Amino acid sequence: AYLNALWPANCTGELRPRITSLLRDGRHIALQFNPTARRTLGPFLREHFMHRWRPESGAPFEAFTIPAFELRRTLEEVRQSREAFVIEYERLPGVVGDEAWRTAAWRSRVAYTEDGRGGRTCRAKAAGAHFWAECADDEIVVRPFPPGLGGLYLWKTALWFAYPIIEGIE
Repeated sequence: AYLNALWPANCTGELRPRITSLLRDGRHIALQFNPTARRTLGPFLREHFMHRWRPESGAPFEAFTIPAFELRRTLEEVRQSREAFVIEYERLPGVVGDEAWRTAAWRSRVAYTEDGRGGRTCRAKAAGAHFWAECADDEIVVRPFPPGLGGLYLWKTALWFAYPIIEGIE
């Protein structure tokens, strides 16, 4: 639930119907995403006043990409809440590509679970592999957030937007 309140931060429902109509008329996809308020205003406002995806809604989860550092920062925030969570993701091969690459390419798939009390499991499956294996020590979700002043500086000053993967968009 904590992660779902942060990403991908679809705020389209907060737009007036006239605005979405104007966006569509201008050949825009009429979807808006904005994690800034969710990150800076804190968990109370996210929980009580901002739309978020919920599994019971029946709506599909909106897939997205974020840089590895932002994933590590987000996971550190979730860990501080001591909430149990599950995250599954695909690591992209390299750092540059188009929409087709972001949608279909992957180097490995990772399934990670924390119980909120320090218990963790991490499994990864490389592209072309038939079986899952324990994650390597350098897997993104296993690596801790950078310590010290450098980590604190990045925590307070850097924010990367989730980049939604939307079917049919090139």
